[in-house]
Amino acid sequence: MGSGDLLVVDSGVNHADVSGIYILRRNNTPEPEVMVKRVQLMRDGGLTIKSDNPVYEPEKVPHDEAHQVEVLGRVVWVWAGKKIY
Repeated sequence: MGSGDLLVVDSGVNHADVSGIYILRRNNTPEPEVMVKRVQLMRDGGLTIKSDNPVYEPEKVPHDEAHQVEVLGRVVWVWAGKKIY
């Protein structure tokens, strides 16, 4: 998944109950931050948030802080259209 890809999002999903790609809003920052990230559920109820960009390290969110990451929807389809010349 990359910048400019077309996403179809199920906006009826408001919590991460399975690992997948989600639209997230972080509410514990001065300016709420919206992002598209891979979310992996941890056994203790926490989350691991991963970027497809290898520059960024995975972020572990402990169970007691997971409420600060709001789920706005789950990505159900990605299209990475490429121009063919």
